[in-house]
Amino acid sequence: MGGMFAAIEASHPQREIERAAYDYQKAVEAGEEVVVGGNRFQIKRRATIPILKIDPAFEQAQVERVRKTRAECDAAAAMATLNEVERAARSGENLMPRIIAAVEGYANLGEVAYAMRRVFCEYSEAI
Repeated sequence: MGGMFAAIEASHPQREIERAAYDYQKAVEAGEEVVVGGNRFQIKRRATIPILKIDPAFEQAQVERVRKTRAECDAAAAMATLNEVERAARSGENLMPRIIAAVEGYANLGEVAYAMRRVFCEYSEAI
């Protein structure tokens, strides 16, 4: 195929993975492959799992905490920490201290990820 790069461009590894998954699933369904708890050795009785019920008062208190934190957050300072994350990503520096500073400055995970995405882009599978 001309090397791994050419194979990837031709989607060969992806096709092989899909074929292997298909063959494995056929073997499972035919009983030739064992999936413990799936197609063999299943438990006959179902255990009841207790469901955690959250007190609505606790939920409301948490919502208020988040609103208060957002109101007290210095948006300019948070943006500065996100800019530092992006700058460090562009320069190849260690990102962890910048990410920690951004989170401590009340930047959320999505904002930190977006700052890094502007530098590193986002992987999208070629099908």
